[in-house]
Amino acid sequence: MPLALPASTLLLLAQTMPGVTPGGCPWLVSKGDYLYQPTKIAPQQVAEKNGRGCLSKMDAIYGADGCPLRFCHRSEIATP
Repeated sequence: MPLALPASTLLLLAQTMPGVTPGGCPWLVSKGDYLYQPTKIAPQQVAEKNGRGCLSKMDAIYGADGCPLRFCHRSEIATP
């Protein structure tokens, strides 16, 4: 299950823990864009999530530990 924290908590953590999210993942966004940081998922969900592809450019590709590695490229977004 993705990590769900209030925006105020994420902002505080972004200010006090530079470079690392509450789930222990590197930030993909700047401090000012903390609401757009993809959340960590359970490691057992990674293969299924990455296998489904990307829903938008704000979606992410995940590593084996469940941390988002990078945002999806435009060419990776599934079209209906």
